[in-house]
Amino acid sequence: MLADVTNTGARPGKQVLQAYLSRPESTVERPVAWLAGFTAVRAQAGERVLARIEIAPRAFQHWDTDAHAWTTEPGTFTLRLATSATDPGHALTVTPPTGA
Repeated sequence: MLADVTNTGARPGKQVLQAYLSRPESTVERPVAWLAGFTAVRAQAGERVLARIEIAPRAFQHWDTDAHAWTTEPGTFTLRLATSATDPGHALTVTPPTGA
């Protein structure tokens, strides 16, 4: 996942960007949202930087007790980029990578 981050302040800064996954229509019992990845970015005053968050295929999976294996529920997930769990951030719809 790549995201542009701009330091709108007057001084150099650092921000932690977090990626949360959710699946409201899931048939699997899941948390409302779960942390899928994060990164810290540094930027000079007024600077725009590219943040990269690695989201492992495992972040999309759940333990299937019948199959005794990690599996991925088919369909789409909501990915929310935010600065904290309570930040509404920016959401987009994603499809898990093949083999996840």
